[in-house]
Amino acid sequence: MWKTLFSYITLLIMLIGNQILFAAETGLQHGYECARCDLQGKDFQKVNLSHANLQETLLMSSNLHQANLSYANLQRADLRGADLSLAILHSANLQKADLRRVELSQAQLQSAQLMQVDLSDAELSTAILTKANLHQADLKNAQLESVQAKQALFTDADLRNALLTNADLRGANFSRAKMSEVNLENTQLSWAILQQADLRGAFLTEADLRRANLREADLQGADLQKADLREADLTNTNLRKANLQGALFSSESDLQKARLQGANLQGACFAVTVAENPQWSCIR
Repeated sequence: MWKTLFSYITLLIMLIGNQILFAAETGLQHGYECARCDLQGKDFQKVNLSHANLQETLLMSSNLHQANLSYANLQRADLRGADLSLAILHSANLQKADLRRVELSQAQLQSAQLMQVDLSDAELSTAILTKANLHQADLKNAQLESVQAKQALFTDADLRNALLTNADLRGANFSRAKMSEVNLENTQLSWAILQQADLRGAFLTEADLRRANLREADLQGADLQKADLREADLTNTNLRKANLQGALFSSESDLQKARLQGANLQGACFAVTVAENPQWSCIR
């Protein structure tokens, strides 16, 4: 009798467990609840997990390609090496999640909460990060080529050696961010806030920095060839040994507030008129 009862209980537990896992894998349950679950290596491709609670869940190497995780709770989740390419993470909460080496290319992360996440060595090319919060995020060596991150928050984030070429970062806030050796070539940074950011040795060739706030930013040794710095705030900006060849400025007064010892200004141009097609006075 006891043996039969024990077998029945064991079978019941297995059935319940299978049902829960089936719901997770198929997305049949809206707002799936699985905090602190072990879902390593599982296949959730194209699964609807919107509003799911996956807090502190283990999802290492899981397949979440094209999964819907909008408004999901992924706080402190372990997603190392997971595939989240083309995933929908609109307004998802990923605070303090481990996203090292994760694949997030073409993912939708509008208004996502990514404070203090570890995205080092992650792939985020062409991802959408509009208005996302990446305060104190670790993005060292991350691939962010052609990302859309207008008005995103990168305050105190670590972007050293990250690739952000051809990105749209208009109005984004990088105050106090660590950005030495970051590659921002041909990137849109108009109206961006880079106050007190560390951009030593950064690559900003042909970057659009019009009206950007670069107050007290450190750009020592940075490459700003052909960058557009018209109406940028360069108050106490460190441009020592920076390469400003062919850079554009609204007027010579723009540079009077900056520190320019050893900077290369050959070919730098200053607007003589403020018309739509201004005339330029260039340093020979």
